Amino acid sequence: MKSKNSAEQNRITILDEIRGLSIIMVVLYHFLFSAGEVFDNDTAARLLRQLMPIEPLIASPFVFISGICTRLSRSNLKRGITLLVIALGINIITQFFFPEFAIRFGVMNLLSVSMIIYDTGEKLLKKRKSKKKKSRRKKLFSKKKLQKLKPYIAFTVFIIIFALTWGLNYRYIGIFGLKLFSLPEKLFKSKYLFPLGFRNRTFYSSDYFPIFPWLFLFLGGSSFAECFSNRKLPKSFYTVHSQSLSSVGKNTLVIYLLHQPIIFGLLYLINRIKF
Repeated sequence: MKSKNSAEQNRITILDEIRGLSIIMVVLYHFLFSAGEVFDNDTAARLLRQLMPIEPLIASPFVFISGICTRLSRSNLKRGITLLVIALGINIITQFFFPEFAIRFGVMNLLSVSMIIYDTGEKLLKKRKSKKKKSRRKKLFSKKKLQKLKPYIAFTVFIIIFALTWGLNYRYIGIFGLKLFSLPEKLFKSKYLFPLGFRNRTFYSSDYFPIFPWLFLFLGGSSFAECFSNRKLPKSFYTVHSQSLSSVGKNTLVIYLLHQPIIFGLLYLINRIKF
């Protein structure tokens, strides 16, 4: 069993720092959204419109790093179920109190479902490997070389699929803005398939991260983590560069849960006082 000090030494602190920066950007984006859309602040609304095109870029590192951390964790099913309960609570509360700004499948929903899918898939693969008999056929690659290639192949495949399905909830398959072909309109008529990315034209969610394509970015992160297990990264990746960002990155869930009520409360008070 590894000691706490050993675990801290092996912690990839640069991930905490990048995640800390990501959550700060998320908080800023939600501040502008609340100020501009809920409290009708013109300056905030203008800044929000300018940031809207890069919203996916703000969230992408957060999802990718969550995938990496899932690969390094041992309690993904428990974490996934806990996060799912929290996410469903957010869905219900926003739907009840702020229906015009309701969150119907936000980033917390995505991460919780992704963790559960990852844990289930990992257990099925392990079970399959234990039952699989050794093949007598001559292999092109040695077992050792194939094992080294697997995480790199998986990472590449998941990122390619993520890029191809980027426009899925915009009714096409292609590389980001480059359309390869359009998807059948009937896929988007149901009002119940929005968690998968098939949203109809009346669907709205103030925070929307469907399973497809975002699951593939999450799984890409988990595959990427296998490429640098056992301190294979440069030493600087395990060194704290910013204690503040590192601390924020270690507490992203708490910050995410608390920041929106705090922002809303502060804006409400400011709006009432009217300096």
